[in-house]
Amino acid sequence: MCRILFSIILAICVSFGVFSQNEIQLRNKMLSDSINKKLPTLKSSTARINALYDIFDLAPQDSVVATGERVLQAAMKAKDYASALDMLRRLSSFNIGKDSTLISKYMGELKKIPISPEREATECFIYLCAMTNQARYSSEADRFHRLTELTKRYRAEKKSDKSAVNTRIVLLFTICNYLDMSMPGEIMTIYLEELEKLLKKMDYRLDGLENMFYLHSAMAYTYNDQPARAVAADRELMKVIDRLDHQAQSDGRKFRNYDRFRYSVYRRMLINADALSPDEIEETFRKITELRDKNQAVADDMAHNPRAEASYLMAKGRYTQAVPLLENSLQAERAFATRRLLLRMLVKAAAETENKELLTQTAIEYNQILENTLKERTLQRGQELRVLYDVTDDSASATASDLIGTAKGNRTTVVAIVAIVLLLLATILFIVLYRRTRKISEKLLETNDMLTAERDNMQRTQTSLIEARDEARKANRHKNNFISNMSHEVASPLNAIVECSHILVDNANEEKRHYLDRFARTIDVSAEMLRTLINDVLEISNAEAGTLPIQRTTVPLRTLCVAAMENARLHLDNPRVTLRWANENEATQVIYTDARRVEQVLVNMLLNSIKFTEEGFIELAYKVDTVGGTTTFTVTDSGIGVPEGKEELIFERFEKLSPMSQGAGLGLSICRMIADLMKGKIYVDKSYEGSGARFVFTIPSTP
Repeated sequence: MCRILFSIILAICVSFGVFSQNEIQLRNKMLSDSINKKLPTLKSSTARINALYDIFDLAPQDSVVATGERVLQAAMKAKDYASALDMLRRLSSFNIGKDSTLISKYMGELKKIPISPEREATECFIYLCAMTNQARYSSEADRFHRLTELTKRYRAEKKSDKSAVNTRIVLLFTICNYLDMSMPGEIMTIYLEELEKLLKKMDYRLDGLENMFYLHSAMAYTYNDQPARAVAADRELMKVIDRLDHQAQSDGRKFRNYDRFRYSVYRRMLINADALSPDEIEETFRKITELRDKNQAVADDMAHNPRAEASYLMAKGRYTQAVPLLENSLQAERAFATRRLLLRMLVKAAAETENKELLTQTAIEYNQILENTLKERTLQRGQELRVLYDVTDDSASATASDLIGTAKGNRTTVVAIVAIVLLLLATILFIVLYRRTRKISEKLLETNDMLTAERDNMQRTQTSLIEARDEARKANRHKNNFISNMSHEVASPLNAIVECSHILVDNANEEKRHYLDRFARTIDVSAEMLRTLINDVLEISNAEAGTLPIQRTTVPLRTLCVAAMENARLHLDNPRVTLRWANENEATQVIYTDARRVEQVLVNMLLNSIKFTEEGFIELAYKVDTVGGTTTFTVTDSGIGVPEGKEELIFERFEKLSPMSQGAGLGLSICRMIADLMKGKIYVDKSYEGSGARFVFTIPSTP
């Protein structure tokens, strides 16, 4: 009883993503071992088959075949043919692209089962698995030859209209597989439409077969830039998955999970978001997040390749957030068709965010992708025309031979009829072939023109962006030079003004000196404010130009903090505010950093607190993390605090909490730039619950 309860609790935890992937594998093994130990005690064949199914559903990839064949043997022995057919389909599907000999073996096992509509449908499914393997491992020449032969056979079967539906489904599905490997263009989409109609005529609607078809269709339509058809196919695929899931629940398969299948469908629907309404986009992404929250495998995939979230953000017009996710997705994605779609989105996002450098880089790769797509589709159209020509030409030859054979018995009376029939037949075939060829050629020309125009536009855009980038860099250099020169030019006359003011005061008589001294101090304060503004602008300019030096050395923390505190005291003229240092009585520690830049940040943080604290305290503190190799400084005050929602805004340039406060709003912005250059970070501590605010500055402090 305890073992059963443990199994149920463990299954719930696994399904809701409580464990990591490695932990899930370990617990699956524990569950599987537990069920294996219980097997000898099970009396009925049904209970034994159900237990073996649980072991199969829990099996890792390298044990699927072995555990599946155990289920198959038990089902065959018990004459549970429904379970046997189900397992034959699962094993055959698992071995697509792997072991063809095993699929042949399963076809042999199938023949031991009595004939029924389900068996015939299963035979169709297993044969298609074998044909998929054959198409995958054939050479290009063999594929083309096989494709021509299959097309002839299908046309003959379709023309006679006497063959079984299953036979025509196998032929047409196999043709689509070969087309998918060699030329997944418009002909394949036409055949897919025919195949869907045939599937609906089957005596036994096999969910596995429809699952294979709609997955195939959705991927083909996505490749051919037909989002509406791709979404329609994925909706049908989701219905099939729901039926399979419902059937598994009805059969008591508590360990069978279809979350990964649903996730793949929803992810593909989002990449075809042009065919979805805004509400459908929201609903699709909501379902993906639900799957992520309860399934660790889905969460791991989204972390490795966030293309689902990137597609959602693009569909919502949130381009700035989409850019880094699209870049990560491109690094993880290897499929050519998917990379083309992701690059198209990244080009759009870069253009919308006016990120010219990213747009230039992305446009180059996207342009290459378009050129490759143009060449590939041109080649596909040529192959499609060749297949059509070979099939039609052979049909005409066969028809002519048949007519001549029937005419041998009475040459003198039917020569004219044969000639007329041949002429009419040849004319009809020529017209049909001509129309098809012209239609395909027109589509080819239209596609070529579209891709060529898009490529030319991308090349022009790329050239324009490169020119704009160079102009921007040139303008940026001029700006930096201007700021640097102006800073030096302003500093000299400013110093002269200050010195002259003091000379005037010193040379005045005693009666006027006291009066003039007040104006001299005003000039000193104003000059200091102007110097600070000039230095701040110069610092920002150097940081943007990459010329702000970072020179790390060993420095005592006491030296840094004392220098920052003394500098801040010079600007503190409010007796109601106490400036204190929390680590004053501690033994000094030595860190490895740029003392000048750290002191600059600490002074700016302290001056910022002085501006917004009317009464109370301002406290500087630090904490050294020897394990992590970092040092964290904090400046805490009892001032007006930072309004909720503005914790990041205050680090932007020229942003001030109060328009009446002194300064240009550059101090904290410079702190953020210096922190970034030092590979550190600075932020407002949102968790601080006291009155006022706490600013945190963290830097690496070891060599």
